[in-house]
Amino acid sequence: MSIDIECDNRPGLFPDAKYDKILDIGIIFGRMNTESNQTTIERRIVLILSPLQSLHAVNKDTSDGDIIYNDDDDDDDDNDDDDGDNLLPNVEYLYCKDEKNMFEQFEGIIQSLDPDYILGYNTDNFDFRYLYERSNIIHVPICDWSRIRGLDVEQEIRDFCSTQIGLRETVITHIAGQASVDLFTFIRSMYKLRSYKLNDVAEHFLRMRKKDVPPNKIS
Repeated sequence: MSIDIECDNRPGLFPDAKYDKILDIGIIFGRMNTESNQTTIERRIVLILSPLQSLHAVNKDTSDGDIIYNDDDDDDDDNDDDDGDNLLPNVEYLYCKDEKNMFEQFEGIIQSLDPDYILGYNTDNFDFRYLYERSNIIHVPICDWSRIRGLDVEQEIRDFCSTQIGLRETVITHIAGQASVDLFTFIRSMYKLRSYKLNDVAEHFLRMRKKDVPPNKIS
């Protein structure tokens, strides 16, 4: 299972969990065939903070900020600057009345899907860290993400040092019974690339690139 979050932000500032709400959580769940090493995507879910919408699933594009598309796509349509009504098929959009409801639904999805791995890109130092800090601020316990019910998610800060990147602070998230995998940390430790931005890494390994959405479009 992979995750990616998008947050509100004040003009010109990077999102801060002390002040800025989580606007959506994107989830992709798949199963890997260990014989063929092929992964089959089974569900695509987006939890959206939208107090004015009832809780249901619809097919509506929310422009979540990290949409990856193939370099071979010759469609130069720029409709993303319109009203955001581009349809994305086979995606469940679940509207949440508040952040507490979003955390509750996220926890329920983890419990029902029961993934072996929860992965993402820069999840250690952003997504998981932000979710953890935000849960403490809005007083929502995150004790049932793990396979051992009632055991809290824990985080620790470690100093990581290498000749390639020097000294760097890294947040490690511990979820009992499941492995959290940060592909940014893995790729940076295993490959020497010119840039480790998601866009550049996607181009290097997949010949794909992501479509950046400006912060004002996200919030």
